[in-house]
Amino acid sequence: MKENQMKSKERILNAALDIFAEIGYDAARVDEIALKAKVKKPLIYYYFKSKQEILEELIDLYIQSIVEEKENYISNMENISEEILINRFDQRSIIIKENEKYLKIIALEILKNSPVAESILTKLKPLMTKALPKFESMGLRIENPTELAVAHFFFGMTPTLMLELFGEKFCEIYGIELTQLEILFNDLFKNFYIKSVANLLERSDQS
Repeated sequence: MKENQMKSKERILNAALDIFAEIGYDAARVDEIALKAKVKKPLIYYYFKSKQEILEELIDLYIQSIVEEKENYISNMENISEEILINRFDQRSIIIKENEKYLKIIALEILKNSPVAESILTKLKPLMTKALPKFESMGLRIENPTELAVAHFFFGMTPTLMLELFGEKFCEIYGIELTQLEILFNDLFKNFYIKSVANLLERSDQS
């Protein structure tokens, strides 16, 4: 694909990202995407068959970047502890902040139980398979991988998605700044989820 074509497609994806995050995928119109991307509507259909395909490519690009980042982290992991998990969370918080638009879109799709939501879970599942041998090489025996997967998705990933989805509205109702909410969330996340995962892995280490 030529450079100018790449730029046109990138503008379309960036415009869709902004609009989907602001008003939701269902309310977004291809005409609005074309206007924001400063391209003609037929050009969008040159790159994408439908609005759904734009959504799918956006999420695929994000999930691919997350999978690659997590795989790299797992491969370089030498030890695991509560302190290491907290440091990891601090690193991830920066990445999450940089990708909050993607997370808002994903949260909305998961709430709708759309086919895209199932695709997200399917793409993330192999990470656990790759992590288990690494844990074993560090002396950890995960007797119940499903327990770890449940902890990661429902108590780790899901609260972060809900923060992106309802954070601003929560601040309006409770009269606090978004930065204050994020600080409180991070503290609670470390004290509850990370401590629980550390204890879970510690039990595995002692088994």
